[in-house]
Amino acid sequence: ENGTMWLLRTETNEICVLARDARELGGCPVTAPADHNGTLAVVGGKPAFIDSFTHELYTVEGGVLGEGRPLGVDLTPAARPAVSDANGRLAILDRDRLHLVNTTSRTEPPPPVPLPPGNYSTPVMSGDAVVVLDEDSGIVRTFDTDGREKPEKRFDDPRGGDDAGRPRVVLGEYNGHLYPTNTV
Repeated sequence: ENGTMWLLRTETNEICVLARDARELGGCPVTAPADHNGTLAVVGGKPAFIDSFTHELYTVEGGVLGEGRPLGVDLTPAARPAVSDANGRLAILDRDRLHLVNTTSRTEPPPPVPLPPGNYSTPVMSGDAVVVLDEDSGIVRTFDTDGREKPEKRFDDPRGGDDAGRPRVVLGEYNGHLYPTNTV
């Protein structure tokens, strides 16, 4: 929220901070468990380490890595979480399944959502919407945070997409809306 960026040094599992107007890292005050594969997300407005080895979520608060909380799902090293949670859930794409794990309670998450074969982008979340984009077909799949699918939409735009020519979905900076786009 304040523009601070958190980075994970995968070779050391150090979690580093870059302040909004800084030109260099402000340090790496936290270290995630050694030799554990994982990634960062924002959960409840705080940085969090998603550990795909122990299948736990660790939040960072006050420069300290909190106690791990079980995600309630088994993840592979290929798992890709959304950048941030929404409505108490964090979407995690793991190959051909979309998991919607609870971030505010320890209740069982809804069953994983199976996805048809495709080359899916990392999930994007806002409010009660979760979006994944099949980059090959241009089909946008939208779900609520309980995993119920909304009608799919095809994104066709002859201008290309990212640097590789694929469309993508972005989160609006000021309004939190999700937009399919062809610009980087």
